[in-house]
Amino acid sequence: MDTVLYSSSGKEIYPPNLARPKYIVSNKVAVVAAAHSATEGYLWIFNPIASTKKVAIRRIVCRIATVTALVLLTAPRISVERMTSVTDPSGAMVTAAKIETAEIAASALVTAVSTGLTAVAGAVITAFLCPTAMTAVGAGTVVVDQNFIPNISEEIILAAGEGLVIRQADAGTTADTRIAIIDIVWEEY
Repeated sequence: MDTVLYSSSGKEIYPPNLARPKYIVSNKVAVVAAAHSATEGYLWIFNPIASTKKVAIRRIVCRIATVTALVLLTAPRISVERMTSVTDPSGAMVTAAKIETAEIAASALVTAVSTGLTAVAGAVITAFLCPTAMTAVGAGTVVVDQNFIPNISEEIILAAGEGLVIRQADAGTTADTRIAIIDIVWEEY
Protein backbone atom coordinates (compact mmCIF):
# COMPACT_ATOMS: atom_id res chain seq x y z
CA MET A 1 0.00 0.00 0.00
CA ASP A 2 1.31 3.45 -0.93
CA THR A 3 1.83 6.12 1.69
CA VAL A 4 -0.34 9.21 1.55
CA LEU A 5 0.84 12.43 3.22
CA TYR A 6 -1.66 14.66 5.03
CA SER A 7 -1.49 18.29 6.14
CA SER A 8 -2.17 19.30 9.74
CA SER A 9 -5.79 19.97 8.72
CA GLY A 10 -6.14 16.41 7.42
CA LYS A 11 -6.07 17.37 3.73
CA GLU A 12 -4.37 14.86 1.44
CA ILE A 13 -1.33 16.75 0.15
CA TYR A 14 0.52 14.29 -2.02
CA PRO A 15 -1.47 11.43 -3.44
CA PRO A 16 0.78 8.50 -4.38
CA ASN A 17 -0.87 8.09 -7.79
CA LEU A 18 -0.18 11.64 -8.95
CA ALA A 19 0.46 11.72 -12.68
CA ARG A 20 3.33 13.62 -14.22
CA PRO A 21 2.66 17.21 -15.31
CA LYS A 22 0.80 18.19 -18.45
CA TYR A 23 1.42 21.50 -20.20
CA ILE A 24 -0.42 23.81 -22.58
CA VAL A 25 0.51 27.14 -24.13
CA SER A 26 -2.17 29.35 -25.63
CA ASN A 27 -1.99 31.11 -28.96
CA LYS A 28 -1.35 34.85 -28.81
CA VAL A 29 -4.50 36.46 -27.42
CA ALA A 30 -5.37 40.13 -27.81
CA VAL A 31 -6.22 42.53 -25.03
CA VAL A 32 -9.59 43.83 -26.18
CA ALA A 33 -11.47 47.12 -25.79
CA ALA A 34 -14.41 45.63 -23.86
CA ALA A 35 -14.17 43.28 -20.91
CA HIS A 36 -15.20 39.68 -21.56
CA SER A 37 -18.77 38.71 -20.78
CA ALA A 38 -19.72 35.70 -18.65
CA THR A 39 -19.44 33.33 -21.65
CA GLU A 40 -16.25 34.77 -23.15
CA GLY A 41 -12.64 34.15 -22.27
CA TYR A 42 -9.20 33.29 -23.57
CA LEU A 43 -8.86 29.77 -22.23
CA TRP A 44 -10.80 27.13 -20.28
CA ILE A 45 -9.40 24.10 -18.48
CA PHE A 46 -12.17 21.71 -17.44
CA ASN A 47 -12.32 18.39 -15.63
CA PRO A 48 -15.00 16.42 -17.54
CA ILE A 49 -18.27 15.73 -15.74
CA ALA A 50 -17.73 11.95 -15.86
CA SER A 51 -14.08 12.15 -14.78
CA THR A 52 -12.82 9.86 -12.03
CA LYS A 53 -9.69 12.00 -11.60
CA LYS A 54 -8.94 15.31 -9.93
CA VAL A 55 -6.92 18.02 -11.64
CA ALA A 56 -4.33 19.89 -9.54
CA ILE A 57 -3.25 23.24 -11.01
CA ARG A 58 0.49 23.64 -10.47
CA ARG A 59 1.26 26.85 -12.35
CA ILE A 60 -0.31 29.51 -14.55
CA VAL A 61 1.95 32.00 -16.32
CA CYS A 62 0.70 34.98 -18.28
CA ARG A 63 3.17 36.77 -20.57
CA ILE A 64 1.87 40.15 -21.66
CA ALA A 65 3.54 42.41 -24.22
CA THR A 66 2.89 45.80 -25.74
CA VAL A 67 3.31 45.50 -29.49
CA THR A 68 3.32 49.13 -30.65
CA ALA A 69 4.19 52.45 -29.07
CA LEU A 70 0.74 53.72 -28.11
CA VAL A 71 -0.54 55.62 -25.14
CA LEU A 72 -2.37 52.88 -23.20
CA LEU A 73 -4.01 54.42 -20.17
CA THR A 74 -5.83 51.30 -19.01
CA ALA A 75 -4.46 48.39 -17.01
CA PRO A 76 -7.02 45.61 -17.44
CA ARG A 77 -6.82 42.43 -15.39
CA ILE A 78 -6.64 39.01 -16.95
CA SER A 79 -8.38 36.96 -14.29
CA VAL A 80 -8.33 33.27 -13.41
CA GLU A 81 -11.79 32.25 -12.22
CA ARG A 82 -13.37 29.04 -11.02
CA MET A 83 -16.37 27.76 -12.96
CA THR A 84 -18.64 24.75 -13.07
CA SER A 85 -20.66 23.18 -15.86
CA VAL A 86 -23.13 20.32 -16.21
CA THR A 87 -21.92 19.75 -19.79
CA ASP A 88 -18.46 19.22 -21.25
CA PRO A 89 -17.01 21.64 -23.79
CA SER A 90 -17.50 20.56 -27.40
CA GLY A 91 -15.34 23.07 -29.27
CA ALA A 92 -11.84 22.40 -30.58
CA MET A 93 -9.56 21.17 -27.80
CA VAL A 94 -5.95 22.18 -27.17
CA THR A 95 -3.71 19.09 -26.96
CA ALA A 96 -1.62 19.00 -23.80
CA ALA A 97 2.11 18.34 -24.00
CA LYS A 98 3.47 15.47 -21.90
CA ILE A 99 6.91 14.90 -20.37
CA GLU A 100 7.20 11.61 -22.26
CA THR A 101 5.23 10.64 -25.33
CA ALA A 102 4.42 7.21 -23.84
CA GLU A 103 2.41 8.75 -20.99
CA ILE A 104 -1.37 8.65 -21.05
CA ALA A 105 -3.19 11.61 -22.52
CA ALA A 106 -4.57 14.30 -20.25
CA SER A 107 -8.08 13.83 -18.90
CA ALA A 108 -8.61 17.58 -18.47
CA LEU A 109 -10.12 19.35 -21.46
CA VAL A 110 -8.54 22.62 -22.55
CA THR A 111 -10.24 24.86 -25.07
CA ALA A 112 -10.13 28.43 -26.33
CA VAL A 113 -13.92 28.57 -26.84
CA SER A 114 -16.84 27.99 -24.49
CA THR A 115 -18.83 25.96 -27.04
CA GLY A 116 -20.87 23.26 -25.31
CA LEU A 117 -20.33 24.54 -21.78
CA THR A 118 -23.22 25.66 -19.62
CA ALA A 119 -20.78 27.54 -17.44
CA VAL A 120 -21.64 28.95 -14.05
CA ALA A 121 -19.12 31.54 -12.88
CA GLY A 122 -17.29 31.09 -9.61
CA ALA A 123 -14.82 33.13 -7.60
CA VAL A 124 -11.74 34.88 -8.96
CA ILE A 125 -8.60 33.06 -7.81
CA THR A 126 -5.93 35.45 -9.09
CA ALA A 127 -5.41 38.07 -11.79
CA PHE A 128 -2.59 39.31 -13.98
CA LEU A 129 -2.24 43.04 -14.67
CA CYS A 130 -1.62 44.28 -18.22
CA PRO A 131 1.28 46.75 -18.38
CA THR A 132 0.66 50.27 -19.61
CA ALA A 133 2.80 52.17 -22.11
CA MET A 134 4.01 55.48 -20.71
CA THR A 135 4.19 57.42 -23.98
CA ALA A 136 3.19 57.03 -27.60
CA VAL A 137 6.80 57.47 -28.71
CA GLY A 138 8.38 54.83 -26.48
CA ALA A 139 10.94 52.52 -28.01
CA GLY A 140 10.71 48.74 -28.08
CA THR A 141 8.23 46.53 -26.36
CA VAL A 142 7.78 45.47 -22.77
CA VAL A 143 7.15 41.82 -21.93
CA VAL A 144 5.90 41.12 -18.45
CA ASP A 145 5.87 37.57 -17.05
CA GLN A 146 3.38 37.09 -14.22
CA ASN A 147 3.20 33.77 -12.38
CA PHE A 148 0.61 32.06 -10.23
CA ILE A 149 2.32 29.15 -8.48
CA PRO A 150 0.28 27.94 -5.51
CA ASN A 151 2.13 26.08 -2.79
CA ILE A 152 0.85 22.65 -1.77
CA SER A 153 -1.55 24.02 0.85
CA GLU A 154 -3.06 26.52 -1.62
CA GLU A 155 -3.26 24.44 -4.78
CA ILE A 156 -6.38 24.61 -6.89
CA ILE A 157 -8.10 21.23 -7.22
CA LEU A 158 -10.73 20.69 -9.91
CA ALA A 159 -13.19 17.86 -9.31
CA ALA A 160 -15.42 16.44 -12.05
CA GLY A 161 -17.54 19.22 -13.57
CA GLU A 162 -15.22 21.99 -12.37
CA GLY A 163 -12.85 24.18 -14.31
CA LEU A 164 -11.06 27.48 -14.66
CA VAL A 165 -11.63 30.23 -17.19
CA ILE A 166 -9.01 32.83 -17.98
CA ARG A 167 -10.66 36.01 -19.17
CA GLN A 168 -10.16 39.77 -19.44
CA ALA A 169 -12.05 41.20 -16.48
CA ASP A 170 -11.72 44.91 -17.34
CA ALA A 171 -11.93 47.04 -20.48
CA GLY A 172 -8.82 47.85 -22.47
CA THR A 173 -8.67 50.62 -25.06
CA THR A 174 -10.04 50.76 -28.60
CA ALA A 175 -6.56 50.94 -30.16
CA ASP A 176 -5.11 48.28 -27.82
CA THR A 177 -2.24 46.27 -29.28
CA ARG A 178 -1.23 44.35 -26.14
CA ILE A 179 -1.08 40.60 -26.48
CA ALA A 180 -0.77 37.76 -23.99
CA ILE A 181 0.32 34.14 -23.99
CA ILE A 182 -0.94 31.88 -21.20
CA ASP A 183 0.78 28.71 -19.97
CA ILE A 184 -0.90 26.19 -17.64
CA VAL A 185 0.77 23.26 -15.90
CA TRP A 186 -1.33 20.64 -14.08
CA GLU A 187 -1.26 17.12 -12.72
CA GLU A 188 -4.06 14.57 -12.52
CA TYR A 189 -4.69 11.92 -9.89
